Amino acid sequence: MDKATRIIGYIGLIPLLIGSLFKIQYWPGGGLLIVLSVSLLVMAFMPMFIVHRITKRTSTLGMIEGIVLGVTGVFVLLGMLFKIQHWPGGGMMMVVGNTLLAFAIGVMIVRAMEAKEYKQSWSMLGFMFAMTLVFFGWALNWSRDFLVAIEHNDAMIQQSEEAMMLSNEALRAQFNANDSLTKEWSEISRHSAAMVDYIQRLQNLIITGCLGQSPSIESYASANDVWAKDNYDIPTKILIGYDPASPTQDEYSAFSLRIKLTEYAAAMKGLTENLETQSMIDSLYSFQDQTSNGMVYSWEVMHFYHASFASVMQTLNTLRLSVAVTENRMLHQALQSELKTTVD
Repeated sequence: MDKATRIIGYIGLIPLLIGSLFKIQYWPGGGLLIVLSVSLLVMAFMPMFIVHRITKRTSTLGMIEGIVLGVTGVFVLLGMLFKIQHWPGGGMMMVVGNTLLAFAIGVMIVRAMEAKEYKQSWSMLGFMFAMTLVFFGWALNWSRDFLVAIEHNDAMIQQSEEAMMLSNEALRAQFNANDSLTKEWSEISRHSAAMVDYIQRLQNLIITGCLGQSPSIESYASANDVWAKDNYDIPTKILIGYDPASPTQDEYSAFSLRIKLTEYAAAMKGLTENLETQSMIDSLYSFQDQTSNGMVYSWEVMHFYHASFASVMQTLNTLRLSVAVTENRMLHQALQSELKTTVD
């Protein structure tokens, strides 16, 4: 390998290692260093490496080996970058990169049988393979730790929702025993049931896309594979699309979800004159733009763009809990108001 190619390789490798350290330690700047490093390696080092191997090798297998190693390096590096940064497409790039790596090993074995100058190629291949395992392992560990925390919180959210739904069911039973209360509570529960049904349909759509299973909330409870819960592509495609500056506005999207939640909150506020209840509803359904790293993002982009399957499900379950809490508060208020009227 000529001197210029080596220098470019070292210049690209050093910030990659430093950026990985920063990323592991959660220090600021790690992501930027990795992006710059991988960009240099992919756009400069790998093309130079391929050209060098093609021009310096006389055999056909030698040229094929150089091309395959270079292309493999591009996919592996980009796959690691996208995986570490949690950008869509990282998993597919890793699959393509490791598939090419397996093909490259086959070419190397054939060359090893017919040439004596394969040691350098084996060293390069071994280095790339080791780097792939290290960075891919780090990416999985970050995701796994992140997902463990999400799963724990999500389980608590679902338990709270179940408890709240049981309470609401008991309240509705009391309303059913009194015909004079039917109209008011039915409006509250009708709006709430429609909102929960919409969120559940959205969850079913995401589950089907991520897991390849029939739409059922129960399938989420049994989806223990990290590859499924760490899926960023499908939730992003469904809820936002791949242009955060112009999110999709399909019937089942984050944009439509925000609209329906806003309408639900307005309907609930219209059914009560209690200022505390109205304030609670405002706090539960707040969809203002948010600022992150100096950039302003819409509510849907902040919560659903490049968010994992597990994270998205947790957010949607939290919204379902908010609806259950709202319904519970409204039913309690309606019941208390009727009891007070009866006493008076």
